[in-house]
Amino acid sequence: MTRIEFAHHGYSVHLTFSMVIDGKTGRPRQVSRAVRIELDGVQLFMLHGGLNIYMLEHPENIDWGLSEVAHVSIAELQGGIQCDVKWEGDRSISVECRGVVLQDDC
Repeated sequence: MTRIEFAHHGYSVHLTFSMVIDGKTGRPRQVSRAVRIELDGVQLFMLHGGLNIYMLEHPENIDWGLSEVAHVSIAELQGGIQCDVKWEGDRSISVECRGVVLQDDC
């Protein structure tokens, strides 16, 4: 995850990811592309940091690995949408909203 942005005075949340695709055919290569999930009519935004004692005591040692997401899911709720973003361990974001738009290669 490269960006969390509150938009339209907090009505919307935009989550931007840089997806890295590792090609295993022929010569190994990495291709990166951006994907943005736009969540509108946000009713709930919850971030569970999942930071351990070492991270809290040594924030200068935190690197890009903290933002490396393991799983993203989007599901229908009664009257809306739920988006869950999960990292390895306890770190997570949960958003309940009215609608969702996915932008690929933004």
